[in-house]
Amino acid sequence: MRQIILEGADACGKSTLAANLVTLVEKRHPHIQVRVVREPGDSIKGLRDICIRAEALDLAGQSLGKPTPLASATLFIAGMVQTDKAVYKWAAEVAARGKEAFVIRDRSIISTLIYQGFLGAGPAGVRTIWAMYQELLSESFDRVYVLLGNHKHRGPSNMHSGVGQGPHIQKLYASVQKLLGPLDAGGLDGHNLALVREMSKAMKRADRVSFYQRFPDWKYINTNELDAAATAEFVLLGLQKAFKWT
Repeated sequence: MRQIILEGADACGKSTLAANLVTLVEKRHPHIQVRVVREPGDSIKGLRDICIRAEALDLAGQSLGKPTPLASATLFIAGMVQTDKAVYKWAAEVAARGKEAFVIRDRSIISTLIYQGFLGAGPAGVRTIWAMYQELLSESFDRVYVLLGNHKHRGPSNMHSGVGQGPHIQKLYASVQKLLGPLDAGGLDGHNLALVREMSKAMKRADRVSFYQRFPDWKYINTNELDAAATAEFVLLGLQKAFKWT
């Protein structure tokens, strides 16, 4: 089984790229069957959305109380475990039909380490979350990592069920600015790689080594430089090269 992991700030184009990749891969490589999963786990989507909405309400000053960052992270990792079980079962069924399984992951443990860990619970939270993840999940398949950024924040969206992500993004921008210095004209997206690096520095040395063994190479794409279709074509070329698809 092979996979691609898509990461990046809210509204940078992860879901759009995932949908376009499904179309391209299945059309040009009919021997491949594609499945899209959204981390931290489609199996706990309702609970995940409750956590996200609670955090948005809290930042908007309307909270009735929200889960702590580590509580959310524990729930998210549990969802990842359930998702992986379902994905492995599906991949085995695909292989039995003589096809190749390919998984597109919309977000990963990276998001949990950054949002609930580094920007939420702090360095100690990063170490705790990574320890939980290491204990419960192991990756043993080929993968490609893509970090997306649009270098322009596109404004509030309805991702938080009508609450809007304005206060959420503003609080996130403030946290990043405090940690990494002034935001450039690119906004939060221009700091994605820096966030990954700074988050990993919070780990113990041995954990940092294991982190980069699992997530060794990132390809950064500015989605404002290419339209959605061209971005998908560009990523597909990378997949064909990495996985030797013909």
